[in-house]
Amino acid sequence: MDRRCDIWSFGAVLFEMLTGKQAFAGEDVSHTLAGVIMKEPDWNALPTTTPASIQRLVRRCLNKDPKQRWRDIGDARIAIEETLAGGTGVPPEAVHGQDAHATWRRALPWVLAAILALALVVLTIANALRALRPATRPVTRFVVTLPPGDRLAVGPLAHIALAPDGSRLVYVGNHGGSTQLYLRSIDRFEATPIAGTEGAESPFFSSDGRSMGFFAGGKLKKVSLSGGAPLSLCSAPVGRGGSWGPDDTIIFAPSATSGLFRVSTAGGTPKPLTVPDRKKGEVSHRWPEILPGGKARLFTIWTGSSFDDARIGVLSLKTGEQRVLVEGGTYPRYVSSGHVVYARAGGLLAVPFDLRRLEVTGPQ
Repeated sequence: MDRRCDIWSFGAVLFEMLTGKQAFAGEDVSHTLAGVIMKEPDWNALPTTTPASIQRLVRRCLNKDPKQRWRDIGDARIAIEETLAGGTGVPPEAVHGQDAHATWRRALPWVLAAILALALVVLTIANALRALRPATRPVTRFVVTLPPGDRLAVGPLAHIALAPDGSRLVYVGNHGGSTQLYLRSIDRFEATPIAGTEGAESPFFSSDGRSMGFFAGGKLKKVSLSGGAPLSLCSAPVGRGGSWGPDDTIIFAPSATSGLFRVSTAGGTPKPLTVPDRKKGEVSHRWPEILPGGKARLFTIWTGSSFDDARIGVLSLKTGEQRVLVEGGTYPRYVSSGHVVYARAGGLLAVPFDLRRLEVTGPQ
């Protein structure tokens, strides 16, 4: 769809306002659509006092060939203004002469105002529906080739992060025995090192994709991807994952035996969010992800043994309610299809998830 579809909609509204009839009436939607394709509007229904320029305007707007329509609503505005200025007269078949023409000219501004207001509503609704229509994105497959001698860091921590819009990738690379964060745009072949991120672990993007959070040197840090030195936010002796929320706070696990904490992206003293329940065998809460809307977050509940025996939990930041979603799994992430994906037994699993009720709605 382009603006010429909107021009067609404007013409249909204008025709109905002038005639009191739909341009393509039908008993139901299918008949209406058939009329649009197969028939022409009843041009004889236009009042005989309709100025010739307005008749031409309606015909051009409702031309079935998009190439023959007005290309911009500004063209219609010019035609209307010329008519109001008296640039054209009524058709010769008008039966009321100058009196009818004068009556039309007095009424035309009000009629056109109503038409334009209605057309604006129609176009606004159409644009809103167009914006709400989910974007169809092709599946993207690509290979990240590291320079000779470099390799991806390995181990139990997270070493890769993808930007919220999918345009960039950050990974922990090992070069000459030392690790560092590398930034790779999806549309490029080379990755570039991010200065000041030596020894970094568990990177995660900010909600706007312009900065990175990570752990290094016993600290939780952040760095702007546009340049500049990293900033230390707070202590995190053995960081176990973080998530950057839209409210400029980070939820993170500062150690391997702690609950989750929250800290401002400007730095400061972290505030506790969860405490592992030792009576239920919980050792730590880790690998958090703030869910869309920022009102809740997923996390892993580690029980001290294999992560295949860990639990996936959810916490409402609004009510403080905490519940277990999945028994057996780790590193949960929410995807826009309405699923929570997580790792277990060397595989990737998914379970349907209601984002509003914070509940699993089906089997994995």
